Amino acid sequence: MKNQIIDLAIESWRLSKFTEELIEDRDITDQEKFNRKVLWFNDKLENILETLNIKLVNLEDSKFDIGMPVKAINIEEFKGTEELVITKMLEPVVMCGDLLERSGTVLIGLN
Repeated sequence: MKNQIIDLAIESWRLSKFTEELIEDRDITDQEKFNRKVLWFNDKLENILETLNIKLVNLEDSKFDIGMPVKAINIEEFKGTEELVITKMLEPVVMCGDLLERSGTVLIGLN
């Protein structure tokens, strides 16, 4: 049952991120209205997951380190000497308490 809840949480997170991208193309009045709805949804999701001791971790804009609990699907595009940053989370890191439940999936870029 825990795996199904985590799967549903990840898909909800993905839908929320996709919706945020769509909102960016709207006029400012619509953006404010729709952003409030997405924030409400995200808060609700986070609160429900918190009661189950599950946390979705978004590392966007963080400095990338090879030891992070993420798979960088475009790592082969970069040499190991550059300063890299996580430019987009495709799938969040999932924590259950202090334990890593699932690694995230990211795109990285130059800092």
